[in-house]
Amino acid sequence: MRYLDHYAEGRNNNFNLIRFMAAFAVVISHSAPIVRGGDATELLFLETGYTLGHHAVNVFFVVSGFLIARSFIRSRDVYAYMSARALRLIPGLMVASLITAFILGPLVTSVSLSEYFSDSITWKYAPLITSMVAENTMTLKGVFDTVPFTNELNTPLWTLRWEGLAYLGVMVLGLLGVLLSPGRFGIVLAAFVAVFMAVTAFTNLRVEISAIDHALRLGFIFLLGGAFYIYRSRIPLGIIPAILAWGLVYLVKDTVFYQITMITALAYSTFWFAYVPGGIIRQFNKLNDVSYGIYIYGFPIGQVTILLLPFLNPFTLLLVMTPFLLAAATLSYRLIEAPAMDKRNWFAENMRIVAGRVIKPRKVQEPAE
Repeated sequence: MRYLDHYAEGRNNNFNLIRFMAAFAVVISHSAPIVRGGDATELLFLETGYTLGHHAVNVFFVVSGFLIARSFIRSRDVYAYMSARALRLIPGLMVASLITAFILGPLVTSVSLSEYFSDSITWKYAPLITSMVAENTMTLKGVFDTVPFTNELNTPLWTLRWEGLAYLGVMVLGLLGVLLSPGRFGIVLAAFVAVFMAVTAFTNLRVEISAIDHALRLGFIFLLGGAFYIYRSRIPLGIIPAILAWGLVYLVKDTVFYQITMITALAYSTFWFAYVPGGIIRQFNKLNDVSYGIYIYGFPIGQVTILLLPFLNPFTLLLVMTPFLLAAATLSYRLIEAPAMDKRNWFAENMRIVAGRVIKPRKVQEPAE
């Protein structure tokens, strides 16, 4: 059995396929509420206590934690890191929010165009969503007010704020030297797990305050992904440990340890699938990474589809919308995301120039004669 570090430094892996599957899992999970309304039961909720969409987001965050920890450690400096992270999230999100407000909105709104464009939210929507300041619960006047999942524009976007915060968290840990010290990182991870378990076991805060639940769940998953990278030389990858991990999940299903063991088993299984299975599935790497486009366009395309074809069920909804979603995601990648990422070195260099002008080096005083 080989260890994770045997695989982790190369590019021949299945991460592109994993991201694609996770993005589509979110779309599949949301097909039920799009067709039947916000109270509809999503896939896997009854069986696991969490929806297929929750599990998919967990996969996204654990993979991101792994790759972003590696990204910071390998980056030339903090400007290179910040440039790559900002250009990965913001340009695609900005274009998607502009399309939602100024193309999709006017086409499907139930109010007149003059009323639609006189509403201040129409003009605030794109900058607020792009900056991740606003909640994804923002609505545009008359948009999707007659579909089953009323007034929901793009539900999955709520995770992007937490993704951005996680990027900042990695930067802080990196600047403090934690990412280069397995001992220090272990202390941080252990402290976070202790808080996670204490809040889960002894309070109702995760139920009563969604922000606390999101911070604990997504924060732990991101740190766990980072741990897989930092401790990669000590983690063997094999199918037997994966099976044993899921067996433990089953044994603790009715205890307070259920979620944390399930997340850990899912993380281990994700990295096993990322690196061990080879063969024809590696050909997926030749395709564009359209996962982000699927994620940010899936929900609004689903809403438009059910608005136009209200007789569809969740399965037929997916059949009808998938070709349009793949087209939108491919265009997003080729026209927006990939060109933006190609500019990351230029952007980082300009950040260095600006920072050099703002943060002047202190002059050393000459000693007195």
